[in-house]
Amino acid sequence: MTTIKPAINVIPLRIIRELKIAKLALLTNSAAKAIDGSTTDIFLSKNLGLKLSALFAPEHGYSGTLSAGKEFRSAKHPRLNIPIHSLYGINKRPTPLMLKNIDIVLIDIQMLPARPYTYCSTIAMMIEECSRLNIKVIILDRIVPCSTVIDGPNLDSRFSSFVSYIPSPMAFGMTPGELGLYIAAIRKIKLDLSIVKIQGFDRTDYRASEFFKPWVSPSPAITCYEAAVTYLATVFSESFPSMFETRKSGMPFRSFGADWMDARSVADSLNKVGIKGASFTPFRFPRTDRLNCVKINVTDDRIFLPASTSIYILAAMANEYGADMLW
Repeated sequence: MTTIKPAINVIPLRIIRELKIAKLALLTNSAAKAIDGSTTDIFLSKNLGLKLSALFAPEHGYSGTLSAGKEFRSAKHPRLNIPIHSLYGINKRPTPLMLKNIDIVLIDIQMLPARPYTYCSTIAMMIEECSRLNIKVIILDRIVPCSTVIDGPNLDSRFSSFVSYIPSPMAFGMTPGELGLYIAAIRKIKLDLSIVKIQGFDRTDYRASEFFKPWVSPSPAITCYEAAVTYLATVFSESFPSMFETRKSGMPFRSFGADWMDARSVADSLNKVGIKGASFTPFRFPRTDRLNCVKINVTDDRIFLPASTSIYILAAMANEYGADMLW
């Protein structure tokens, strides 16, 4: 199988020389790792001898373990003794004070190419602010799950928010580097933006799940490759108060359910639709006594369309119980 190396392991010497004489900041979290398992910040510092002046952390914090939606404050790095600026608290964008005297911002984040996934919004906002302050950005690219999947409606700008910020389909298939180039182009942003490419990445060599072994969770509920694939099929359930919080089901983002739902009936309805690349099976939500959850079994992630599947799920539940039950 093709050996894939993330950009952190293949930074060209000319760029390393440039970084050694610059004041650097890094947008990352602990899910971004080099081949030896070290996090990007430690690899840059210890292996490449670079001096970082500040880190920026997206939702879930530098550790990548904070609960969804939990804001956090800026803090000191536990090993490098530099500030870790929170971009999921009072500020969602880096402020001029945070970026004061910074010459280059490096970005290395393991993300999902999904519009609601907030790391994508944070990358875009960092690029926008660096443009305003004339700060160079270098994105250290890395592979993403579902890099061949384009699915769902484009963003209606009337409903733009932090969880719907990228002007793209729901599933957009881009790596962080590709996303950066796309944001700069579509927003018509003028900035010095460079991408260090992934070595050996080829979308046509489709053995995606093999490329992510061992799995490193980019955020707490994306506990396996399958959860990354089905994320967009079920994330909507977090907006419906009558539905289960499936983060507590043992299969976050791979399932959906409600206390009032007969999972067998809904699973049968979805299986009859013949959704490509998936089947559906009922199961019991923990600490309840009925079959009230449905698990999504992805049989072929090359043809599975998660955003479209979410519409089928909602339609099946509404047809069975009426749309009002969802609210």
